[in-house]
Amino acid sequence: MSASGTDGAPGTLDVDISGLDGKQFQLTLRDDLLGSEVLDLLAARLPRRRGCTLKMIWKDEELVEKQILSEQGLKRGTTAQISYIYVRVNLWGAILHLYHGAGDQEDLRVLREVQHLHLIGWRPAIDVWHYFPFLKNLRHLTIGNDFNESLLDITLPNSLQSLTFGDKFDQSLRGVKLPALKKLIFGRSFNQSLQGVDFPGSLQHVSFGKHFNQPMDVHKLPKTLQSLTFKEWFKQPLAGVLLPDLQELLLSRHCFDTAVSLADVLPRSLLRLRLADFFNGDLREVRLPNLQNLTFGYAFNKSLKGVALPSTLQTLSFGAFFNQSLEGVDFPSGLQNLTFGYYFNQPLDMVTLPSHLQSLELGLDFNQPLDQVCLPQLEELIFGNYFNQSLRMAKLPSTLQSLTFGRSFIDCTSGVNLQSLRTLKLIKTFNKSFNSLELPQLENLSFSDNFNRDLDLACCPKLKSLSFGSAFNQSMKGIRLPQSLESLTFGGAFNQSLEGVELPSSLQSLTFGIAFNQPMEGINLPVGLQSLTMGDLFRRSLPRLPKNLQRLALKDQGENRNLSSAVAHLTSLEQISLGHGASATASLVDLPGSLESMEMARFPRVKIASAAAKQLSNLSSLRCDSILVALEDSVELKCLEDLTEKQLRHLNRTYWETYIAKYPVVGRLEDPPYQAADYDQFAGPFAEVQYTRPRKAAPAKSQESIRESRCPVTRAAWAVGNALVKLLPRQLLPN
Repeated sequence: MSASGTDGAPGTLDVDISGLDGKQFQLTLRDDLLGSEVLDLLAARLPRRRGCTLKMIWKDEELVEKQILSEQGLKRGTTAQISYIYVRVNLWGAILHLYHGAGDQEDLRVLREVQHLHLIGWRPAIDVWHYFPFLKNLRHLTIGNDFNESLLDITLPNSLQSLTFGDKFDQSLRGVKLPALKKLIFGRSFNQSLQGVDFPGSLQHVSFGKHFNQPMDVHKLPKTLQSLTFKEWFKQPLAGVLLPDLQELLLSRHCFDTAVSLADVLPRSLLRLRLADFFNGDLREVRLPNLQNLTFGYAFNKSLKGVALPSTLQTLSFGAFFNQSLEGVDFPSGLQNLTFGYYFNQPLDMVTLPSHLQSLELGLDFNQPLDQVCLPQLEELIFGNYFNQSLRMAKLPSTLQSLTFGRSFIDCTSGVNLQSLRTLKLIKTFNKSFNSLELPQLENLSFSDNFNRDLDLACCPKLKSLSFGSAFNQSMKGIRLPQSLESLTFGGAFNQSLEGVELPSSLQSLTFGIAFNQPMEGINLPVGLQSLTMGDLFRRSLPRLPKNLQRLALKDQGENRNLSSAVAHLTSLEQISLGHGASATASLVDLPGSLESMEMARFPRVKIASAAAKQLSNLSSLRCDSILVALEDSVELKCLEDLTEKQLRHLNRTYWETYIAKYPVVGRLEDPPYQAADYDQFAGPFAEVQYTRPRKAAPAKSQESIRESRCPVTRAAWAVGNALVKLLPRQLLPN
């Protein structure tokens, strides 16, 4: 660092900051600050813009981040004018720079605004920790299932708020400096003592995994904790744990699988309590004055008579085996949602249900009359498949908006006024004619998987959403679809021609199931259509797609070999999903710049020209289960079946550490120490580095030379099985 003043000591200077957006302010800075430090100060004062990063301009030159101000001519005692500009970031290019091994701060500037980082299938920390100093705004970190290394020598970013470990992590956190986390989630294998672990006082949410079964009275969890989750193997007392602010407690499966007294265990501050699946204990002595949500596991089957349910309770849910009489149970007047499980089949005529109840779900076995049940404010009523009681004498309120029914819907509702109904779900084995009903306000209608009848929708003039189950395969010709219809979904068996079918202009979403394979050339899709999904067996040419289409899913490319011509005019397209192409080669050379998400599955070859990739400045996700390889002018996806036996053997013996960054992040990248010779022949040109490292099975002085790819796209290959690859050429700044 060079001296700034005549005595060699750093000085200060005034800097006038201005931008094209009209903002102006002044900073007083030390002249020994790095350009990157000034940029951090500037970023703290200015609003973030999605897809952009900041640059500082002084005397028509960009301020150099790795040099101090005095070395760039900004010295003490002077006043400098610095302008800032927002520059679009091409993350695709940023990834290329980052993983060619440059390691330069200016190359890594795009990492400043990364907030979410997900490390998938990742073992030892080869490179990722090196980049933590650049991840100054990282808030959420998820470590993949393969990681099981100590964190003692790792400095986690101070900005981190959420830390999630994978299923294999089982290392002690004693001595690990945790930042000011709000959420900490452990995976399946973690079962380390918490004694001596310094949990941050900011912690609000802790979730332990399946194997955790350590005493909880040896350490005081932060008193600020609001949510605590234990899973299958946990069977430790909680009496010594003081959590006055705890609002949510989840005890899963075997936790407290015997009848224990919870009165001295549960904090009175609880708002939400979910008890273990095997819990079947007594609740008569439990007092939870603030509880709002109570959920029982499937084994609970005790009477609630004499149990003081809190007056604050809003949601009560029973598990599968609960089948106790509710006569004499004092339900709180504020209860809004009541759910019963599979086997519940008790009469309700002598039960006083709260008058403010808004949602009532009755289990699959329930088949009791409701003639004497009065629920004046009920909005949602759910019956199981076996309910077969007439509702003609039932006091269904005018407030009822959503009804779910099984096989006996037509018989049970004969003569019943359903004028106010807005949502109707017909489930399980329902398969009867639907033409005799009057549903003038109905907006959402979904049929069961068994339904396969002729249909007349004249009874539903205001319908917005129509969904058929897997068995429906009736012609739609002659069916007058409501002009209000916005969403139309066909099930797996539907394979009828749409010729002569008038799709309403209001339609925004159209989905076909697996069997549909009818010609589409003469079909006029509505100009307002935003989402189109074709099924697995569709191999016909696509019709002219509406220019406002935002989402396109094509499970089999079939005759659509040149997809560019089909989608090039779709200037609003945000998502495209391409699956199971049989033999064709898809060339995507002219993709809409509006694309945010791409998904490709099992294409033998898909080429994305580099020019097309560069224009995808909004792309947030690229998924495929093929091999991703880097070419000089394109990215190519090769299916595993296309690789030679030698190549496959190489991939099988190679282990791959992967990390993925989700929006707003970098991409899924890999850093394998592999033998490049076997890979060169099909991976295409890529940069390499030569370095040496000790052999693990030999003395430290014995070294070997290893070549390691520094090509990010090559490293983005998920080379085993059918794992998912995501690459994110995405702008980093949040909204």
